[in-house]
Amino acid sequence: MKQFICTQQYGEGGLLHESLQREGEKAFFHSRPHDPRFMEVKFLICPSDYRTLALTYIGLHEELEPIRHEVTELFGDVIHAHMMPDYYIPNHYFLEFSHAKANKRDGLQLWSSHMGIDLENTVVFGDHINDVGLFEAGGTRIAVRNAHESIQRLADHIIDSNELDGVARYIQQQMEMSITETIL
Repeated sequence: MKQFICTQQYGEGGLLHESLQREGEKAFFHSRPHDPRFMEVKFLICPSDYRTLALTYIGLHEELEPIRHEVTELFGDVIHAHMMPDYYIPNHYFLEFSHAKANKRDGLQLWSSHMGIDLENTVVFGDHINDVGLFEAGGTRIAVRNAHESIQRLADHIIDSNELDGVARYIQQQMEMSITETIL
């Protein structure tokens, strides 16, 4: 089973991975053509100048569930284990391990606190069930049209799909409206 490690080096993100062998890994890689963050390595060892942010497995449920169970048993509350169906690769799942506080909800709360912005004044975007915590914490919740149904149910607004650049178009419209209101 091959793995991806999300890393960060001096503010830059990267996805280290071994040679892609399995259908799910290849589909994930090919769904992000020309993404400069992907770096193939011979052995999946995090370089000393990188920090591991998350460890992600892509595979079938019956392959990943024993891994999730064992890691959860070993590390308990110290680690966050999140397994979800892959929205874009049929019959595959993502299993992600991270620090217990390394999730979108806690990230938004921390960012909001650092920026001095009330959570109700934030706008969050999402498409998959890993965005539930973000949507529960955020102010205005916006789902793309092709989002998982649970995200659409939590959304305040549904915009064009991510394939149609829904988020970019929404932001552009909001900026144009803001400029128009400023001029008037």
